[in-house]
Amino acid sequence: MDAEKRITMKIKGLDEDGGDVRLNEFVQQLGIFKKALLETQKLLSDQSIAYFKIVELQKNSPAQIVIEAVPFKLEHEFQTEMLVRNFFSNIRDIDQGEYPPGFTHDTFEAYKDLTSLREKKKVAEIIISKNGDEPNYLLDLPRKIDCIVGLDEYEMGSYTGMLESINIHNQNIFHIYPISHFPKLKCIFSNELKREAIAAIGRYVTVYGRKKFKSNINNRFPYEMYAQKIEVHPEEKDLPTLSKLRGIAPNITGGKSSEDFIRGIRNGW
Repeated sequence: MDAEKRITMKIKGLDEDGGDVRLNEFVQQLGIFKKALLETQKLLSDQSIAYFKIVELQKNSPAQIVIEAVPFKLEHEFQTEMLVRNFFSNIRDIDQGEYPPGFTHDTFEAYKDLTSLREKKKVAEIIISKNGDEPNYLLDLPRKIDCIVGLDEYEMGSYTGMLESINIHNQNIFHIYPISHFPKLKCIFSNELKREAIAAIGRYVTVYGRKKFKSNINNRFPYEMYAQKIEVHPEEKDLPTLSKLRGIAPNITGGKSSEDFIRGIRNGW
């Protein structure tokens, strides 16, 4: 047993269910908890350093589950302990109104969701603890995160990447995945753009519209955009090669040799 890599989560069901937790809510809460741990892991490494296993499960009131972080490799042992330690120190920072190191909008959202089922009155209580220390400040986590990240700010602009994971149920949404290390961007679009958006699935695009930021997020990346225009870029196979460009503008040098033409441009700088 390694207590430094273990986290205990207690979930109390609603009184109408006698404190029992419904299966759907139990599965949902595990997914929310896993998302927060994975976002914490991203702050430590670009690679997966650990997996999570259930080492204890009790059906009491409240239900209790103990999860242990296990390093994929022996060399990840220290980082795995840091992952669990940072998870709790991040919650403590938020409780004190401080900005946890390295947090992005996605990290804040993952932590904010930890108590979302309680906020929606689908469970009565959620307690996450380490070594028997139950952080009651988890109760006020969403409000304190809202205070830290600040208000929404807007600006017109564009975002480029691969258009994927489109959803046209309830609200029209697609995501843009840049080829760089920039974060994915959630884009909301109108019914007028629906046909264009569906046709652009799996294509490299530039989306233009109103970008939304949180005023205090350090990395200053937008977390949402209201898309107003989608520009689909040609696929790589449709782009001209260098050999095809040869001779495309024979008179561009004005009768000069290519050497003199380039020399003249360079001297003009």
